[in-house]
Amino acid sequence: MGAKVMVKFLKQGLILMLGVLLWMPPGLYAYERTISWDEITCPTNIWDMTGTYDEEVPEFPTCNLTYTLAQDAKGKITSSGNAACSVYEQGVHIDLDFDFDIKGSIKQRNGIATAKLSLKLKGTAHVYDNYEDYGSLKFSGSEKITAEVDTIDNTIEGTVKMKVCVQKAGCASGTASYYDVLPVGMDGTWTLNVEASDDPKKMVGVSTLTLANDRPIVLSVKGKYNTKKDEIKFTLKGEDEFKGCKLAPKIDESTGDILSIKGKVLGQKIMCK
Repeated sequence: MGAKVMVKFLKQGLILMLGVLLWMPPGLYAYERTISWDEITCPTNIWDMTGTYDEEVPEFPTCNLTYTLAQDAKGKITSSGNAACSVYEQGVHIDLDFDFDIKGSIKQRNGIATAKLSLKLKGTAHVYDNYEDYGSLKFSGSEKITAEVDTIDNTIEGTVKMKVCVQKAGCASGTASYYDVLPVGMDGTWTLNVEASDDPKKMVGVSTLTLANDRPIVLSVKGKYNTKKDEIKFTLKGEDEFKGCKLAPKIDESTGDILSIKGKVLGQKIMCK
């Protein structure tokens, strides 16, 4: 084989090899590790309040308020909707039709998760009894809920302060206990899958934190291997809709043990050493 032919052959082979490398599917990483909630020394729950709830309105015991909460990456909780119900109090019929907005947040400290919600209600109340129809009157109300998550029963319990006002009839306020069951499947457990390149100086890749309700949180991966300590320290960060979520697990390379993990996910602090 001539020299020119040999050079051409080698160039073609090199180009073909580079093409294969460049077209390798992303996600084929040399390092992969899955961390489960019960694997770390101080398992910290991560609670996602997203789901449907059914609440009894304290001032109207026969009136239930059903709403669906949405929780974002920073732990902020929102909801809005419309509700209608009928109550019978002291011989008076009241038909309520109102819109509502809910805003709140959930935070966690020392393993205790606390949710705070503020509800505003506005609509009409059709009031009548056996003798007179008072027509459609303006109705407004507010609620403030402070409740803690029970890690054993997967419930949320606390207190609710409420004030309701009906045109011409006046206002009423009170405090009652609050209790509800968390959405099916939400028990605070989670798994974390980390995939990264095998470059010890600059490990990059992708990570997925999967919550108990199967909600996935995607995080970018950066890591570095410490040869002296034989451990890998990762920095995981969420972007776009997951911005505000971050974790920093430290892993023993030889044993695969989790040395520590800290960060913040859905507004809740993770701190295990």
